[in-house]
Amino acid sequence: MMRSTRGLNPCQEAERQIRMGKDKDNLRWEHINTSKGRGVFAKSHIFKGAFILQYRGILRKGYSGTNDYSYHFRHGGSHYCIDASSEDGSMGRLVNDDPKPNGKMKKMKVDGVPQLCIFAVKDIMEGQEITYDYGGVDLPWRSSPGQEMAKGLHLGYEVSVWFSKNYSVTSQLGMT
Repeated sequence: MMRSTRGLNPCQEAERQIRMGKDKDNLRWEHINTSKGRGVFAKSHIFKGAFILQYRGILRKGYSGTNDYSYHFRHGGSHYCIDASSEDGSMGRLVNDDPKPNGKMKKMKVDGVPQLCIFAVKDIMEGQEITYDYGGVDLPWRSSPGQEMAKGLHLGYEVSVWFSKNYSVTSQLGMT
């Protein structure tokens, strides 16, 4: 069951939040530990299918520099990068990787501009960390047994290219 605020469906809610340029009030960030860094947590129950947050930053067309907060993707036959390296108060840049995530990155077009948003793929309880699968199969923080996952290469070029070639991201809410 998908529930949203103000009678909007999840895509409409995402568009509304994107136009407002701020994160929803039902999220908080906190420092987890020195290995993992920060993460984003639900302040209230989030239903499966609901819009969670936008991955916000500077949108650049073409191949541009890569840093730990760059997300590369293809849209309409063009390559784009969202550089979220600036501490602008948005929380999308703080969502951590998990091979069994509770969120999924989806590409949307709002007012003619490509946007990246995370939607819930299962119910998320209050206090639970928001995660999504960065898309790599051999990510270094996943390779060592017992090693805590950390932020890093998920937004690097190699993993992003792998992601764009192997995952279909659309504005539809088909949870696959």
